[in-house]
Amino acid sequence: MRLVTARAAVEAPKAHWRSVGLPAYAQFDNDTVFQGAHQYPDSIGRVMRLCLSLGVIPVFAPPREPGFQAAIEAFNGRWQTKVWMRFEHESMAMLTERSARYVAAVRARAVLRIDAAPARRRLPAAWQFNLHAHPYEHQGRSFVKP
Repeated sequence: MRLVTARAAVEAPKAHWRSVGLPAYAQFDNDTVFQGAHQYPDSIGRVMRLCLSLGVIPVFAPPREPGFQAAIEAFNGRWQTKVWMRFEHESMAMLTERSARYVAAVRARAVLRIDAAPARRRLPAAWQFNLHAHPYEHQGRSFVKP
């Protein structure tokens, strides 16, 4: 992918959450791919709509506070060292497979911490992402409107 778009950024959490369940919250950096475009006041982007439609609270890193993203950036650095820079990948499929093995190994090492975490809800089987649905209402529950 030459350019990461909001449309593409929605697919990764959907696939991940289908596999491991829905978290209480999801943390993102302040890129407009995650927040939504800033040229339209009072609008929210696809990733936030995805989260709200599933009852996942989107959390964004405070501007100019790099410590908030430290765990994510540390993981990214380890992944780049152990997967991206260590091997030559002949295809995207090979890179994807090696990355999946690395992530599985990281999860295996963190199994006690993962098992101690709160239980996750399953992504509803009949759920469909609807960009036109009101962001304050999902699954029969209404959020407090500002």
